[in-house]
Amino acid sequence: DTDNFIELASTIGISTNTKVTGDLEVTGNITATEIVTNIVSQSISFATGSTRFGDQQSDIHDFTGSLGISGSIVFDNTVTLSESGTGDFTIDAADDIRLDAGGGDIVFRDDATEIGRFRNESSNLVIKSSTNDKDIIFKGVDNSSEITAMTIDMSAGGYVGIGTTSPGAALD
Repeated sequence: DTDNFIELASTIGISTNTKVTGDLEVTGNITATEIVTNIVSQSISFATGSTRFGDQQSDIHDFTGSLGISGSIVFDNTVTLSESGTGDFTIDAADDIRLDAGGGDIVFRDDATEIGRFRNESSNLVIKSSTNDKDIIFKGVDNSSEITAMTIDMSAGGYVGIGTTSPGAALD
């Protein structure tokens, strides 16, 4: 409808509040000191570029729902979290990786089934095989071949075998 259409070929300066009812289409850039939105539902799609949220490390950004990330998460250029696209998850740190569990357990699972855990019991490190009658096995590489250095056989009451996969007696 060209009856209500105004085309301007220059810059417009507005010094008071302006309200737009309906859609606003901008084919150039929007520059603003602050953008305040009240949105119930939103999708933003970018072809390319970077977006920065906040300007201080103390800034907090809360999200409700899921956050999908394609690519990597980089913290201060020293730690990277990445997903391979095939399900592998990598934590790459320039220094140590520390796992600090307030509950005292670091739990290992495979398809939601617990297979083992590291536990703090009275400041003792406990390594536990969580699956009934499954062993704890220490492996290494000797002359380019994988070897079993030690097996703790849980189905035999905790027999320990060094250099064997089938310990026949308890190790004293």
